[in-house]
Amino acid sequence: MPPPPKHHSVRARVNKASTRATLTEPNPEDVEIPELPPMRLVERKRKGSDGLVEKYMVEVPWRLETQQWWEDVFSSPMASEFHSSDRHGLFRLAVLIDEFWTNPSTQANAEIRLAQKDYGLTPLDRRRLEWTIASAEKATDDGRKRRATTESAPRKDDGESGPDPRLHIVS
Repeated sequence: MPPPPKHHSVRARVNKASTRATLTEPNPEDVEIPELPPMRLVERKRKGSDGLVEKYMVEVPWRLETQQWWEDVFSSPMASEFHSSDRHGLFRLAVLIDEFWTNPSTQANAEIRLAQKDYGLTPLDRRRLEWTIASAEKATDDGRKRRATTESAPRKDDGESGPDPRLHIVS
């Protein structure tokens, strides 16, 4: 006969992810959006005077779609989880997005999808990271309700909580 199951309070393993977080909508006045680099370099080709193709670099301003994406990312609730070192990856992602809007392709779209998954920018990525988004008002109301119920509820001491269900009388 197998032993009875252990009480839930003595379980050895707790299924809690280290990335779990509840994100709140930022206050628009408190949002600090880092600057994109002023321009990006793009390689161009031209025929030289000797008939050979030569490559040169041109500074190109960011497309409006990319600038809007950048503002959306840093105005989102996920921005609070970004570390300063994440900015470099987001710069590379901005370059991919800019290239996609210049020359749309399925390959560019696949690269964007792959690169953005680490930043929780899609609902599926947030689910994988166990991030949930709560609006500030809802979070504040929930906190007030939670505090009100814990303050009004009588507290139980260890002696008043009843016998431990794990203990049995042995005769």
